[in-house]
Amino acid sequence: MVLHNYYSIRGGGERLTLTMAQALRATLMFGYRSMESYEAGMFPAEIRDLHLPEILRRPGMRPVALALRFSMERQFVGTYPNRIFSGIAAPFAAPERGKSGRNIYYCHTPPRFLFDQRDRYADRLDRLQYRLPVQLFKQGY
Repeated sequence: MVLHNYYSIRGGGERLTLTMAQALRATLMFGYRSMESYEAGMFPAEIRDLHLPEILRRPGMRPVALALRFSMERQFVGTYPNRIFSGIAAPFAAPERGKSGRNIYYCHTPPRFLFDQRDRYADRLDRLQYRLPVQLFKQGY
């Protein structure tokens, strides 16, 4: 199984996960797909679109909403022997430690609000808006 945050642009991470899923004949799970991304023919036969609602796709809300939505898929994802995670939210679907199978995290986009851009995000958002994602992602990672 290959898991990726979402498909809203034609970016490198998006293209890589589509290519991996096709080459490995893997199920592809993602948070949502917009019309601006790749056409349906680029996706593998087996997909699991989590259909994150449009209202939750707004900047500031999206990372937390995606992380919570992916975390609801842990049991399902755990039925796959090999799991490749791409993006900052998809790894929240990883089964708990000690479960069988292999988790592979392809870190092309670390959660920058935890690291090098911490001050930038903290200044732009009010304290609560910033603290919730930081706590959630620290625990999840």
